[in-house]
Amino acid sequence: MAIEQKELLDLLLAKYTAKFHSARLNYENYLTGSVGVGEHPDIVAECESLLCEMLTHQEMCQFLIITQAKINKTKDAVAPTKEKDTDDE
Repeated sequence: MAIEQKELLDLLLAKYTAKFHSARLNYENYLTGSVGVGEHPDIVAECESLLCEMLTHQEMCQFLIITQAKINKTKDAVAPTKEKDTDDE
């Protein structure tokens, strides 16, 4: 069973979108919720790590979206067009 190119790109986009939102939610929790110092002795480093994660996943999503657009544009450019019947003349 072959996975189509579009399906693979869609799956990767969903994966990195979910990872982005997971990191964002954790980051927002650090900013708004009470965090146990014993569990997270260096909250600044943890927030920095989450920010890096968010940016990485956001860049992956942007790359995948651009890739999808390029593939769609290429497919549209090489798609056969329906020719007008010349027998009717």
